[in-house]
Amino acid sequence: MITVDSTDGVRLAVHELGHPDPDARPLLLCHATGFHGRVWRALAEELPHRRCLAVDFRGYGDSTEQA
Repeated sequence: MITVDSTDGVRLAVHELGHPDPDARPLLLCHATGFHGRVWRALAEELPHRRCLAVDFRGYGDSTEQA
């Protein structure tokens, strides 16, 4: 898991799913309200030619809600 700190102090989690090949073209996967980034795990497994990055929006999954 990668974490990114926002300017207002929220820590956002980004999950590398499937086959994380640093040389592959990245694909950013965003979840709907009430979910988290890992809902994309099965899809990412089917995309070995892409570097799938799934973000947890603030307050969901492994991201914090507020600073």
